[in-house]
Amino acid sequence: MTVALMLLVAAVALAVGTAVENHLAAGREADRAVVTDVASRAVQSLVTIDGQNSQGNVETLLNISTGEFRDQLTKVSGAFQAILQQGAVKSAGTIGTAGVETVDGDRATVLVTANTVVSNTEIPDGTQRNYRMVVELQRQDGQWMASSVEVAP
Repeated sequence: MTVALMLLVAAVALAVGTAVENHLAAGREADRAVVTDVASRAVQSLVTIDGQNSQGNVETLLNISTGEFRDQLTKVSGAFQAILQQGAVKSAGTIGTAGVETVDGDRATVLVTANTVVSNTEIPDGTQRNYRMVVELQRQDGQWMASSVEVAP
């Protein structure tokens, strides 16, 4: 009887442990999907711009940014918009691939590739550019936000 009770307790403990691990794994996969999406949207916002809608371009990026990155964007947004408008800058970008490097608690790093065709007053027919970007994210109030976006070396 004691052996049977011990086996029952062990089986219950194993089942609870497996259920907890499955729940945690599902949460990690959900985080990976969300950080990939937010990082891709941040890069997409940077590589798809239009001098005629520069205010909207900046606002889109500000809505998914936080911390020092958001502060820097806010500081330079007026000058950035003026440059886009004066140069008649247009850039049509697409995301190539995005892969999660790390997700650790409330921080994540995602690598994103992007391709774009940029035109302006000096290059009216446009030129193709390809980028590899490193996007740092931070969970803030339950939402993942871009805290840094840099071109990878």
